[in-house]
Amino acid sequence: MFEKSTTTTTAPQHPDQEGSWMPQAILRFYSTFPLVVLPAETSPIVEKITEPTLWVKPTYDEDAYGWASSDPSCLRVQLLFLLRKAKVQFKAWDNVEAAPEGTLPALQLPSGELLAASEIRAWLEREHPLPEDTRALNGVPTQEAHTTALAHSHLILSKIFPAYSTLQPLPTNLQLPFPLPTTPIPLSSTIYHSLPLWLRDSAGAESRQNEELEIKEKEGVEGVLVLGGLVREHVRDGNGWFLGASEPSPLDALIASHIYPLMTLPETFRLRQTVDTELELKAYVQRVMEVAGRCVRGHVRGSE
Repeated sequence: MFEKSTTTTTAPQHPDQEGSWMPQAILRFYSTFPLVVLPAETSPIVEKITEPTLWVKPTYDEDAYGWASSDPSCLRVQLLFLLRKAKVQFKAWDNVEAAPEGTLPALQLPSGELLAASEIRAWLEREHPLPEDTRALNGVPTQEAHTTALAHSHLILSKIFPAYSTLQPLPTNLQLPFPLPTTPIPLSSTIYHSLPLWLRDSAGAESRQNEELEIKEKEGVEGVLVLGGLVREHVRDGNGWFLGASEPSPLDALIASHIYPLMTLPETFRLRQTVDTELELKAYVQRVMEVAGRCVRGHVRGSE
């Protein structure tokens, strides 16, 4: 048990106190522009809750799914909860750095416990498990389907997600006084070689970075096209679930959570254009979102 300290100290003089040690010019400055100390930003959790609350990155997209986070990792967990009809509400957490482990989502329980992103899945599987007959196979009907699901998951997480991560649009509520260039401005050879060495190195690094971004975008586009073909192959009659699952599985949540954000990108983005050509994939993702949306108990707009 901590004891209250009995040590006394002399409080420093405030700049406006008579006989201050500060020069009069500085005192006059502070009298015109007072020094204001703002409180440190803290967790947005200020009220007691009665049901589990999933804190997620907000969405800036004005569409029918205002509850859906624009972040694929957050949206994936939202869908995992909703597709199991788990009782949960969603709230936006704008300052990601203040979240547990510095990442979202985070799950707040009525007991006051706050689970980090890495702890949520285990809690969900314990409190809201999949049906017993498909639990061991993560919701799909056969071992073969489970193996296929793992391969599809790798495609999404290693190709599509990195591509989206490099192309996330700025929030629509952020207004810039000038347009951002969508392509790098090339330098002529004469200008390039006239630059100082350190600046040339910087330009070269930026060029390599742009090449890496283009590679990721290309791989993401190829991943979307492959996934579109897999939907045509593995979703029965255009109205079932992936790999013949009788109910939406975690694979359906994974696919929808990584494709739906692409559908909300500006139409000039190549990934958005590619998804728009895959009509069966879009219809499938919309169906997953609609089924999940029927169970929504809250929204995730940014702080008002």
